[in-house]
Amino acid sequence: MSLSTRLSAIALGLAVIACSSSTAPSAAGIHFVSGSKQTDTIQSVLPQPLVIQLTAPTSVAFQTVTFTAIDSEALVAATAVSTPASKISLTTDANGSAGITVILGKHAGRAGVIVNAPMLNYTLTANFTVNPGAAVAVQALPSDTTIYVGKSVPLRITLVDRFGNARSGGTFQVTDSGPATISGTTATGTAIGNVSLTVASGTYQAFSFISVVPAGRIAAAMPDSDIVLINLDGSQSQILHTPRGVLSMAWNPSGTLLAFTESPPNFAPPPQSTTWPLRTITPSVVRSPRSIACSGSRRSSPRFRPTVR
Repeated sequence: MSLSTRLSAIALGLAVIACSSSTAPSAAGIHFVSGSKQTDTIQSVLPQPLVIQLTAPTSVAFQTVTFTAIDSEALVAATAVSTPASKISLTTDANGSAGITVILGKHAGRAGVIVNAPMLNYTLTANFTVNPGAAVAVQALPSDTTIYVGKSVPLRITLVDRFGNARSGGTFQVTDSGPATISGTTATGTAIGNVSLTVASGTYQAFSFISVVPAGRIAAAMPDSDIVLINLDGSQSQILHTPRGVLSMAWNPSGTLLAFTESPPNFAPPPQSTTWPLRTITPSVVRSPRSIACSGSRRSSPRFRPTVR
């Protein structure tokens, strides 16, 4: 059934509900006559219209009521010929009733519509449950990572709908090519090298890549004058502060000191006759780590100038 047809049918339902509302709630405020707490799949037009009834000590006839979708996780439409939007305003009928159609959004989870009667200072929220759509692919995460020999990485495998929402259920088969063993959905590195994993569920396939690397620690210069230290498998990141940018770096033979040459003041190019002094620091955490791009990935950010010990 097309969206226009669904909206037409719901518009007829709105009229029937409005005409059959013979008793109104006694407590002052906004009350849901129908349509709240529905459940359906992504981008569905909810079968029941969201109909509200105003109750107040003063007149509720012809009051302005706004319907606002929360975080764009739904759309609202007034009539069959209306374009769905994130917010619309309607006027109640002589009995203080108004109704809309709700179209769910792309993301599975919760959706809501805030109903507000500004002249009466009333607000109420209608909540909905959004289920994933039909499966269109299988997803395997992490898609690209690094581990040490003898270490393992669990794969998070799920079926997803057309917007990437995870679905429950499904059976999966994992096959590998490279120095790793597979137990269920967990891969363990057996030797240094590259591993390619193929995850299959019915006709769907996904791929995950693992680099099995030697134990080591890398130092890299950051654009904001910091030095980042991180293990080759992406773990234990640390940030070291330097007063200015870094031109070059090198470890001492024992790996306990990191020598580096600082950039000139204000990052101006040094004269050809100037030699900038070499400094050394003992690697230690001097302030909290920030999130580091490509941590745990075998692909390095082009902003890093790495030095490995």
